Amino acid sequence: MTAEVVKYFFPKLVELHNYTAAHSTHQKLSNWSTLNRNAFFKLNFHIPEETVKNIVVSTAKIEEKQFILLHYHIYQILLIINLQPLLNIMYSKCFTLLQILQIQVDRLEQLVHLKDLRIEDLTKHLERYKARNS
Repeated sequence: MTAEVVKYFFPKLVELHNYTAAHSTHQKLSNWSTLNRNAFFKLNFHIPEETVKNIVVSTAKIEEKQFILLHYHIYQILLIINLQPLLNIMYSKCFTLLQILQIQVDRLEQLVHLKDLRIEDLTKHLERYKARNS
């Protein structure tokens, strides 16, 4: 059942033919091992071997807890995947804004340079005027 849930959200991660219907403990452990090794690994999720053994022997509430953890992990991944287009748009807009701001800074630097030249020119005129009138 867990493999089917993972396949529902991430169809390329799980090939259901790798998981045989299991009634024996050995086959259940094998299925969980395959799920851990193949699908969970790619999702950056792992169920420890001891927990897998507890799930297989149906220790109370273990399977439900792990299923909740898996659900939460899948939710986080889907949230990231769904936000990616929005993040790309935001990045693009920020980059455009940064370019506009850089153009404005360059223009302001040019204006400051022109003002400095004008101040220098006026200072020279003032010095010449003072020199003539002294």
